[in-house]
Amino acid sequence: MDRESLAAGLTTISAELREQLSLMAAASQLLERTADSRERSYVATLNQGICRMLRTVTRVELAHRLTDENEIRSFPAPMDLSPMVEELAVVMKSVLAGAGISLEWEVPAALLVCGDGELLRRTVLEMVSAAAESGSSIRLSLTQCGDKAHITVAAEGEPPARPLVPEGLDGEESLGLALIRRVARLHGGTLVTCLEGSLCRSLTAIIPQRLDLPGTVLQSPLVPAPTGGFDPVLVAFSHLLPESEFLPEA
Repeated sequence: MDRESLAAGLTTISAELREQLSLMAAASQLLERTADSRERSYVATLNQGICRMLRTVTRVELAHRLTDENEIRSFPAPMDLSPMVEELAVVMKSVLAGAGISLEWEVPAALLVCGDGELLRRTVLEMVSAAAESGSSIRLSLTQCGDKAHITVAAEGEPPARPLVPEGLDGEESLGLALIRRVARLHGGTLVTCLEGSLCRSLTAIIPQRLDLPGTVLQSPLVPAPTGGFDPVLVAFSHLLPESEFLPEA
């Protein structure tokens, strides 16, 4: 099977998985209406599994998009990072509280860049996710340094007291860090990390405010991938959250 066939096959498999997960999410929503106190725990288990599978599919699709040499990988346009980060932080704070992780943030009134909004949003989620596995308190900041935007996420406190499966094995970079680094490079920037053993204590994605790369003109708007009715932030942090956060009332 040649490379193009493999790429097409991966796209088809992702679409089929999303279709089945959407059906499972619809079934879960129907069950929520009639579930008694005992059955609600089963619904929570189902919701948690759906969200975690959606997270995996979303990351596989993102990795495929960022490494496919035959496709345009980024669609930059003028945008203000500040409201995007601010709005995302509000939702992340609420979701992470369910895992016992606090989040604080600081953003300027405005910070204009030429960037791919979808990719930068995914980058912030991956950065906070990586930091949340290293500490119980997260600090997110957005600053301007010269003609560059710095997105910094720092972890404080002890790592969460829960079993986590490391993504990087034998010194290899984790999938999350690899995705963040790739997005930064596609924007002409870079990623700076501060590691303590296997813990990622801080990350800074440096994004130039101007982007002059060939072949990155927006040709058509990108439609965010469906998440079966679950909030994308809940999906992104589903690996950190306990089952109780997926109960119908939650």
